[in-house]
Amino acid sequence: MKKILYAIIFLSLTLFFCGFVDVPRDPSYIEKEVPVVRNLGMESGAVTLRFYDTLPNVAYISAADFLDMWIPGTEMIVKQTAPAHYELTSPTGKAVVNTDEDSFYSEDFAAFTNLMGLVQDGMSNTYYDGMPFVKFVSIESEPSAVPVTFDFKAYDIDLYGESDAVYFPFVLLSDMYSDLFYHHAGFNGEKVVLNYSNFDMFLDTIDPSYSAPLGQDERPEDLARFTYNELCFALDHFYGRPGREPLHDALNTSGLDEALDSYGEAGAVIKQYLQSTDTAELYAGMNCLNNLFYDGGHTHLTVGIDTVISSREDMREISEKYSDLLAKMQERYPEIFTSSEPSDKYFEDWKGLSSLRNQSFEIGETYIKQGDTAVCVFDSFNARNQEAWDAYYAGTGPMPAIENTDGDAMVIFLDALYKAQADPEVRNLVIDISANMGGSADVVMAMASLITGKSELRYENALTGQKSVVTYAVDRNFDGSFDEKDEAVHFDLNFAVLTSRVSFSCGNLFPSLMRDAGILLLGEQSGGGACAVAFLNIADGYDYLVSSWRARLINEVGENIDSGVPVDVELANHDKRIEILVYGYDQYGNPRKEPFVMDDYRSFYDIETLSQMINEAYTVPAELVPAAN
Repeated sequence: MKKILYAIIFLSLTLFFCGFVDVPRDPSYIEKEVPVVRNLGMESGAVTLRFYDTLPNVAYISAADFLDMWIPGTEMIVKQTAPAHYELTSPTGKAVVNTDEDSFYSEDFAAFTNLMGLVQDGMSNTYYDGMPFVKFVSIESEPSAVPVTFDFKAYDIDLYGESDAVYFPFVLLSDMYSDLFYHHAGFNGEKVVLNYSNFDMFLDTIDPSYSAPLGQDERPEDLARFTYNELCFALDHFYGRPGREPLHDALNTSGLDEALDSYGEAGAVIKQYLQSTDTAELYAGMNCLNNLFYDGGHTHLTVGIDTVISSREDMREISEKYSDLLAKMQERYPEIFTSSEPSDKYFEDWKGLSSLRNQSFEIGETYIKQGDTAVCVFDSFNARNQEAWDAYYAGTGPMPAIENTDGDAMVIFLDALYKAQADPEVRNLVIDISANMGGSADVVMAMASLITGKSELRYENALTGQKSVVTYAVDRNFDGSFDEKDEAVHFDLNFAVLTSRVSFSCGNLFPSLMRDAGILLLGEQSGGGACAVAFLNIADGYDYLVSSWRARLINEVGENIDSGVPVDVELANHDKRIEILVYGYDQYGNPRKEPFVMDDYRSFYDIETLSQMINEAYTVPAELVPAAN
């Protein structure tokens, strides 16, 4: 008997000193190897997913396999340091996981989840769209790092570990790694699709067959339960909370689950729908939730769902039921849907401003000159011809210009800038973004550099509270090189920016940068939009857009700019209504002009008025002119 006892003690000590042995607690599982699609329907390898008996319809993946899936050949070292304790080390950061407590800790979570090295070697996990005339230089954050702890157990989300691997739900890792370059991944039950590009593409755009397994009438119970839990975690931690969303205060106080309770019976119904096994009810729940997250236009919780519905004939019954549920919710709980009313007003304002400007300037004209003042017009900061820019910087194509591109904001701006600089009559250049709904921060950085000589982006991290300044280099002479010649570029012009309540997102960032630099702002306060945009996913496979936690834009003194940027000279007359004719269509689809009533914005597009405002602002009063020696 003693020999048996000694043998047991010896074996136990041997196992202890030779390596940690977890008490078996993990359920059994099956593994599936599934294909991986990266870009535009092209399969690129495969990855192994796990499905545990406790959640047979929820895909899990090892953290190391997930990173290798994104950057093949990249190693994540997983070291077990004690029973249920693991240290994860990637080339960019570290984390600690406890699979008993289902907890995660990282001293620098942004570094640990950095995929931006795919874009530029050595780049930090920050804001960059990949335009070749802009290059990331550095980032300074205060404080430099903030520890982040995630309590997954509080959301009933399990992690599993082995001696050399830690397994997370696939959708959870995708949401953790989602960044400002639109990296995100989804699993549709058959394959994994990645957005590997810097374009804001949904997964069914990358692979049109992605949506084929989605949209079944019924959802498995385990998937429905888990989807709600993970959605709560993701929106509690990875939503940027810019400030205007109806759930803002409740989210800050208690998180999504309790925030829905604060909406009483309506919130209870939304919560029920989000956890339902009925697919149409899930859609209705996401739509109602989307209204409670309305933040001006960056957050869209239903776009992945709506895209699938609109493209699938076989989902007509689900679509009709979804519409019926929404109609009943709107009738019974109208307060949920009031948050979408500003969106309707926003597009009405855009329609009116665009039409009024078309009556003042020639339609499609991007450079308008009158006397000493020129106006540059573009309604998006997108560089629509990135392939042309990439070819130019690779030495395989001409520099993009008005003659060989279409609607590229950078091309339009450079064309106006060079024309104004070359014209001896022109003293003033107005950048008209009064109907600009946003676009690429890289383009904003390049324009800001050409006007002010600086190219810096300021934001705060909604998860950690850090405030950061990111510095970029700009090829200011557009000769294909970043060098000392760029510093010599200068334009001897008086600049002004024309904004309106329609100027949103990058249309809000640009005037904020200009205000910080002392550039004259005309028109009316811009429309806000403080957060960068990122993609998240629900476990069913649908992706959606959110204002990201990684970058909530601030001005030079650290203020959130979601409420908009005030102007120096107010030009809008909100006390007077005018009627204009705008283009519409009759019942047969034929174009026609129809009356439209709006506030009086006519002075926005009166170049004589703009010229007077600019000349007054930039003229030095005689008493301040230094006396001649």
